[in-house]
Amino acid sequence: MRAFDGRAPYHPEIDKLLESGEVLGHELVYGQLLLLPTTPQREVLLQTYARLPVMPTVPHKEVLAFIRARELSGRGVDWLGVHLLASAMASSSRLYTADEALMELAVELEVAHA
Repeated sequence: MRAFDGRAPYHPEIDKLLESGEVLGHELVYGQLLLLPTTPQREVLLQTYARLPVMPTVPHKEVLAFIRARELSGRGVDWLGVHLLASAMASSSRLYTADEALMELAVELEVAHA
């Protein structure tokens, strides 16, 4: 989300990845963006994000099983983060995040964007 509203830190190559179509959205992230305060920048952000291809959303029961199987409880990630990890694994995608705990798990699960 930081890349879309121009805030650092974000991956130095994110602009190139966006331009080449290598960035995927997620429907839960769109929901998070929708909850941001209403500003003209938010509207542009939502329009831009809505144009991204979307990675699959993993069903609720499968995310619960994912958490249990990988013992993710107490590891510092939230529900959205776990959904992103599960979706990245299910779609063989790579995940970039500025969230340290989420990135640590992405590296551990071998879905981190280098």
